[in-house]
Formats: sequence, C-alpha cells, structure tokens
Amino acid sequence: MASNKKVRLDSLCLSEDNPRSITSKKFEDMKRSLEEDPWMMELKPIVIDENRVVLAGNQRTKALMDLGYEEVPAEWVVQYKDLDEEQKLKFMIKDNTHFGKWDTPKLLTKKDEKTLQDWGALEPRYISKKKDEKSSLRTYRIEIQSTSPEDRDRAKNLLSENGFQVK
Repeated sequence: MASNKKVRLDSLCLSEDNPRSITSKKFEDMKRSLEEDPWMMELKPIVIDENRVVLAGNQRTKALMDLGYEEVPAEWVVQYKDLDEEQKLKFMIKDNTHFGKWDTPKLLTKKDEKTLQDWGALEPRYISKKKDEKSSLRTYRIEIQSTSPEDRDRAKNLLSENGFQVK
C-alpha cells in the first residue's frame, strides 16, 4: 500500500564502487522503461545503506534524476543499516550478476520480437529465421577445443545466444 512519504533523490549518494556501466542507448531505454512502467520501482526498489549510499539501483537513480524526478515515493527506496563492508560489496556485485539466460524461442512464443527488444530481452542483432529461409541456411562445422566440459558448454551457449543453431 502506497504512502504519501517521499524520498529526495539528492539525499542519496551514488556508489563510487558501482560495478556496472551503461551505454547511452541502454540508459535511454531505461529512462523510457521507467516512464512507461514506474510501478515496477516498488517491485525492484533502490537499495541504500545507513549512509544513504546506493547499493543497488545506481543507474535507475541516475535515470530518474535525468527524467526530472526530485523525489520518489518512499516505497521505491529500501534502506539496510546492518551490513558490513564485505556484505555491501557482495550485494552490489551479486545484484548485478545475471546467472540465467533467455530461452529466445520460448520468449518468441509469448511476445513479438520488437516488443522483446523494447523490453531489453533481445538484442537488436537477433534475427529470427522464417521457415522459408531455412533452406538458404548453410551448415558449417566448428571444432571447439577446451579443457573442461564447462568451457565447451559456455562456448555452445554463447553461439546459441547469438542466434546460431548448435548441435
């Protein structure tokens, strides 16, 4: 339930240790996303420490400021006061680590390619193949030498994520 309490964005300190950067295009995409769906900020709030340093949400904080927000609903900011420095760093890094990967064919059964690109789930370089285009596909054999099955799987996943059919 939303309250009337507000948090001034200039009262927050962006972290100098933020482990992430963002391209100007992605930053503009983020701003557009925040404008279209501000309600999502309650579901994934900015996280700050006892000194009001942003631990999670540095880029979103910058984007909100760039959009002209001076203050935001208090529900968009969560403060944790009992974390030591190691826990703060660990949280900042793990919050920005994405362990999973998109199942592109499955995503494309839910939404069209353009929408998924707009939402950031597909890179614009992804090109779907229509059934009649499959006949023009050529087969190339690639040998991957690795020291472990994990490295081999990582290479296969990278190719698959970039639209290649891997057998």
